[in-house]
Amino acid sequence: MNPLLTALEANQRYRPQLSYRFKLTILGEPTFLPLLVREVSVGGGSLEVEEIQSGALRFGLPRNAEVSRMEVTIALDDEGKVFEYFRNWREQVLSRRGVFGIPYGPDGYVRTASVHMLGKDYQESKLIRKMEVFPESLGQMAFSAKNQEVMEMQVTLVQFMPSTENL
Repeated sequence: MNPLLTALEANQRYRPQLSYRFKLTILGEPTFLPLLVREVSVGGGSLEVEEIQSGALRFGLPRNAEVSRMEVTIALDDEGKVFEYFRNWREQVLSRRGVFGIPYGPDGYVRTASVHMLGKDYQESKLIRKMEVFPESLGQMAFSAKNQEVMEMQVTLVQFMPSTENL
């Protein structure tokens, strides 16, 4: 039995629309998070290039690699567990006291996230992107009572270190 499908059927009040065709998985996290995603935007990263001119000759040198960002629009649950999870994760990066956390380790804020396309039966069909990330921002939560739409929130995840495989 598919646990994602069971979780969807259990939530009759805010049943996801057919537009939720992606799933965000965060490695090692609680199974109560079947993170259904309606929209995914993933940057490929880029290199910053410095142009140098010597006489009539002009050439470029790579100076900096920029990290990728993954923006996802996530369906929220009735109990607020999804929002609470992302808020707590963001507080591991920067606490309310203004202290930055440790990236790796048991209390580390860097986690492996992957986004998959879902088939008609809500089974993972294709991996879109997998990378080590942390939450940069939590967007506004959208609530709507019309047509029994799902409550949702936009989350921006930032790649921890730039990787040449994303270029």
